[in-house]
Amino acid sequence: MTNIEDKTFTEKFYEISEDARFFYSSELSGDAIVSLSKKYKLDENELYSLVFLLVNSNFNLELIKQRIKSMNLTGISAKNLWIDFLGYLVFPIEEYVKDKIGSSSLISSELKRLKAEMPKYQEIKEDLVYLIEEKNMEELEKALKEFEESVDPKEERDYVLDLMKSNVLEILSTESLDANLSLNRGLIYLLFNVDDFQDDAISVLRNNQDLIGKENIKLGDREVAPTVANWIKAFIKEEGSDMLDDLTLAKYLDRSENAKKLDDKHKKLLSSLLIFYKNINFFPDSMKNTIPENWQIFPFDNEDNAKFEDALNENKKKNEQQVVEQENEEDENENEKSDTAFDNSNNIDEDDNQEEYVDFKEEDNNEENDFDEDQEIKKEKREENKENVNFSKEIEKDKISEKQKNINHLKEELEKYEPMSLEYKAISSEIKRLEDRNN
Repeated sequence: MTNIEDKTFTEKFYEISEDARFFYSSELSGDAIVSLSKKYKLDENELYSLVFLLVNSNFNLELIKQRIKSMNLTGISAKNLWIDFLGYLVFPIEEYVKDKIGSSSLISSELKRLKAEMPKYQEIKEDLVYLIEEKNMEELEKALKEFEESVDPKEERDYVLDLMKSNVLEILSTESLDANLSLNRGLIYLLFNVDDFQDDAISVLRNNQDLIGKENIKLGDREVAPTVANWIKAFIKEEGSDMLDDLTLAKYLDRSENAKKLDDKHKKLLSSLLIFYKNINFFPDSMKNTIPENWQIFPFDNEDNAKFEDALNENKKKNEQQVVEQENEEDENENEKSDTAFDNSNNIDEDDNQEEYVDFKEEDNNEENDFDEDQEIKKEKREENKENVNFSKEIEKDKISEKQKNINHLKEELEKYEPMSLEYKAISSEIKRLEDRNN
């Protein structure tokens, strides 16, 4: 396989969503590649190269199509591979890469246009959803177990319910990130693990007398005080008791005669209250389609925490990049001459690559011709170089030793990944390349 696992790939890989990365690191994508390799009689590395190109080009599907056309396939086989590549290796994650491809339904629409057999691709997509949910729940259970070890369930329950009775508006408006994160963890833990907490929390909200706004609101034919309890009842009266969605909430805040009486500050408070009530009342269904680490039982500004997570991810990316950035400047220059699928120009034209290869060989021949000097000059050069032979050997030994350290480090990193994952393939290729240079 060509050396395509470079700095650019590592950076691009961590720009796609966590769930998309999970797919490309899972056996689902690995098995799909093995299956396609057998079906089209292609080397698996050729198919991995297509995935690498997809990621490196920010999901430029036209590049993938052109690359497939350049493969040694008949017209019908090339078309079928294009369909299968989309179906098995892009369609399952279209929802998670919609920022890259422009729409969460682009791939499914294209597959339907091509009259693809959707059920076999849909099965992969459903398997991925199941694996993601399973992974998320495992992570959540681990976090809840750690939380449980640090609190007394009864004390936590009493504390949270008392806080909701006396300070619910403060909960919904505080800007303290630490307080918000702590309470949010406590709510998630209690909703999962403490019997009757959900019913008790709903009851507390439906009887809370804190005020949102100054003017009375209409509850049916009556005018009532704008208490938390009355706002919840009024909303249900107007919009029904089903789990509200973002559109319903936005329309209510914009069109309801009650909500029109509020200024922007109190509208935001009312919005937070209704989301809080919904998330408790319909838990855990209210958290569907959200990864556990982003669960918010009550809405709060998580910008600072997001920055912290970004910093962690950036550090993780840097660590991963060290795996594939072990060469010095001389090696990088040499890499530019190699047949790489992901150069800076995203060139996928095989003929162009062949021309570069020929040019490279011709340069080598020219360099050899340059050494056709008369014997005296050659002798002088040999004498001149002789003095540095031992020193050069020591440098070369150090260089080889350093490369071996890099290889050993890469082999350690390799053990962290599944054999069918992209990371495993990338690191394996880098190890092979370094070993070839040492020989």
